[in-house]
Amino acid sequence: MENRIPHPPATRARFRSTFLFVLPLLLCGWVAGQDSEIRVKKAVIVKEPIPTVEPGMETAVKWKWQPKSTSAESWGLPLPEATSDPSAPSLPETQQSPRVAPTIIASPPAEPLEYTIRSGDSLTRIAERFGMTLSQIKKANEMTSDKILVGKKLKIPSLTQIKAMETPLPQADGTPAPPVPVPVKKPVARITLTPAARAASHITQVQVYLDRLNFSSGPIDGQFGPMYQATLTAFETSFPGVLSFINGEKPKALIEMGEAFTSYTLTREDFRFIAPSTPEPTLDQLTQGTFLPYRSAWEFVAERFHVEETFLRKINPNVKKPDAIGATFLVPNVIPFEIESALTEPLRPTADPAAPLKATIAQGTRFLIRKGDVVMAQLPVYTARPGLRGSGNWVILDAVLRPSMTTTGELANPAKDPALAAASTVPSLTLPAGPNNPVGLLWIHLSKPKGTEPPKPLPYGLHGTSIPTLMSRQESIGGFRMANWDIARVARLLPAGTPLTWE
Repeated sequence: MENRIPHPPATRARFRSTFLFVLPLLLCGWVAGQDSEIRVKKAVIVKEPIPTVEPGMETAVKWKWQPKSTSAESWGLPLPEATSDPSAPSLPETQQSPRVAPTIIASPPAEPLEYTIRSGDSLTRIAERFGMTLSQIKKANEMTSDKILVGKKLKIPSLTQIKAMETPLPQADGTPAPPVPVPVKKPVARITLTPAARAASHITQVQVYLDRLNFSSGPIDGQFGPMYQATLTAFETSFPGVLSFINGEKPKALIEMGEAFTSYTLTREDFRFIAPSTPEPTLDQLTQGTFLPYRSAWEFVAERFHVEETFLRKINPNVKKPDAIGATFLVPNVIPFEIESALTEPLRPTADPAAPLKATIAQGTRFLIRKGDVVMAQLPVYTARPGLRGSGNWVILDAVLRPSMTTTGELANPAKDPALAAASTVPSLTLPAGPNNPVGLLWIHLSKPKGTEPPKPLPYGLHGTSIPTLMSRQESIGGFRMANWDIARVARLLPAGTPLTWE
């Protein structure tokens, strides 16, 4: 017979009460433990590291590549057929064929033009149409009034001529006067900023001002970082006091410049350069076709307005269909980089013996342009291949426009064993021209002179890039790279034969 110890009723009641009290605590402890375990698991989740090589170039970085200029007629994709609803989304086909660039002018032209005055024109409207101020067009035509006559011709100055008009003269104390940025047409209506844009508006406005004057800290990101501080310091050294806040008041230069942001709406013509595709293509995919366009409208707009794509997405949370005609973006108020006209010739200026320019690459990260002892431009530059360095005196040579890149797989650093070197060769491959070519839209030959020998181009040049935000972190082909918008303005600022030194 089983022996059991009987429990009095009070004892059983106390047992049930204690059990009911402790059970929730035990359950809470179990749940808390599970939650803690979940939090621990979440804490150890990290983002995948950024690849060390530009996508598609993993093997190609080991090979020698040669740039070759392509024609302006092949620069772009075919446009889609017009739709009955101009606001309807419409994307380009993947089939590629030549198309002539549009003639829309949204900023000062690359070369001087003549304009015949028509009925209904006013001098102000003509100036706005060509992206310049009333005083600039009057100065170019030596006009003292705003009166114009139908049928008469007006001189439309180029961007270079406008910048020359505004060349600062030394002040009484010998320091250079602040430069005057080429104005950008302001929007008619005041733009409503998103919270992210409003929070970054102050630093963005300074970055925009510096960028307009060829002092860039890289893609605009609205953040205070080491490169931004270095760029601001370099500008203030050349033009002291221009961006100083006195008694808490905004500098006059920033007030005159206008707002930090403007807006941009995609047009049908923009899709000559946009073909939505995978953001990480293979080498086989890159070497197909005849043009390497932007892989998304985000990428196109980011490059057009010199802005980091992540920041562009952050300040545009309401853009749900970016790859559509009519999509409108909030963008930094810079002078737009218009890829359709960025290489309009004449591209290179003529050397001025009375005011020679000098170029310098400092610490391998900053490209400086000096007139005398004054730094007139500072732009980011990075090596595409690890270990590539320069020293001494070099020379900037001619430019290769809209480059395609060709290789046979010959190693840039040949193996000591000839058999291994021969085994590494591949059939000839060509990376087509386009903004997403790893060397961008422009290649400038560099030379390291030896005695009295004629300058010979080095195998690595100064060129653009398809990864402006990551060009300091990912290897690729080429030599010394800059953002496409920066290499384009370097070409327009520096004539062939400009000396290049290293610091």
